[in-house]
Amino acid sequence: MHEGNFSLIFYPQTLEGPRPDDGKPNLPMALLLPHAAYQWIGKELEEAYHRVGGSNPDRVVILAPLHQDRRPSMQDHWLFAPSDVGIRMGSMTASYETSLIQSVIARFPQIVQADDSVFLEEPGWELHAALSASHFPSIPLVPLLCEESLDSARVRILTTILGNLVGPRTLLIVTSNASSLLAAKPAWEQASAFATALIQGEPLLDKGHKGIIGACGYALVEAVGRLPWFTGRWTITGASVNDAHFSAVPPSVVPFEGDGVWHLCAEAQRMQT
Repeated sequence: MHEGNFSLIFYPQTLEGPRPDDGKPNLPMALLLPHAAYQWIGKELEEAYHRVGGSNPDRVVILAPLHQDRRPSMQDHWLFAPSDVGIRMGSMTASYETSLIQSVIARFPQIVQADDSVFLEEPGWELHAALSASHFPSIPLVPLLCEESLDSARVRILTTILGNLVGPRTLLIVTSNASSLLAAKPAWEQASAFATALIQGEPLLDKGHKGIIGACGYALVEAVGRLPWFTGRWTITGASVNDAHFSAVPPSVVPFEGDGVWHLCAEAQRMQT
């Protein structure tokens, strides 16, 4: 059992969990959520999880970008899964769906590596593991950490791998910030371009490679958008920068001192069959 490293540092030991009025909403295919410290984005994260709190998924897949430098032990792998059986985070625990994780590693051995060490240093995925455990305490997790910079060929492979993990009752959580750490105007420009591309279902890779968008996980979001069950468009449910919170990225620059990062929350619905 993996002992979480960031409880009380990156997120509280006790989280809200489901509310009585969460009801039984439709289960979206995916949530796009940020991965900053809870003190900055906890309100919108809790609201995003409340929106799906009664949907009763059969598993939660967490796909998060890897922010670490490469080590020789990683060899040529660019997608990483845990070999632990679960994680303990303060007062919460979550089990991993180990048989499914092992089957993916066996099928894609040149791409996916079991490496618990990379999970020790990443607070973002652990925050979402804790939020998932607080809202779905008995649902197994499949956490994956992926290199941020992917070309189109690797995005296609990632989509194929996700297709082996995402079923009719799976909740897929992909984490990404909406801009780089920038001054007010360029950060707003990046966040606006990212939000527009999500809403309109536009490809993200070219915009990311050209610097039009600076979201750290845009290639991961692109892979999710290529899944066959996806309608092709995201619905923005919240946006924020520093301590300013909005229902969407506003149409004009939000001024602030120094540099800041925009965050977005969005939902991807399933294709109706």
